[in-house]
Amino acid sequence: MSASRAPSRAARPVRPAKAITLVEAPRKKSSCEQEMRYDVLLHGKQYSELYFNLRGYLGSLPTPDNLPLDIGEKSISAYRKQIALLNQEWAAASAAQRSADAVPTLAGVRQRIAEAVGGVQHARESNGSPARTLDRVDRS
Repeated sequence: MSASRAPSRAARPVRPAKAITLVEAPRKKSSCEQEMRYDVLLHGKQYSELYFNLRGYLGSLPTPDNLPLDIGEKSISAYRKQIALLNQEWAAASAAQRSADAVPTLAGVRQRIAEAVGGVQHARESNGSPARTLDRVDRS
């Protein structure tokens, strides 16, 4: 009697560590707040904070080109989707930096993000520094 063996599976490719993570911050929530606050971590260090405003969460997300991304008052799931897209952008940027002869794919990832969300406009922060924003127009 021959023993049948299950076909061997190929090893999964190693995924790069996520550049941006979202962590609940219950200690930062005040006693009158009903919605949870979140810390935005960039490579494990705190970058900013998401807090709930009247209609959704507000905060900024880091981008590989060192501009804060503001997507407006959105749900936490919209922020998680945007973080997933930005993590792809960070992975493409780090892969392009690692190999000198590789063609950078950052522009292609940005184009997919712009098509998925409906366009990216460049704006200015209140202090005059540049920023990226989605679904909003710079009113300056």
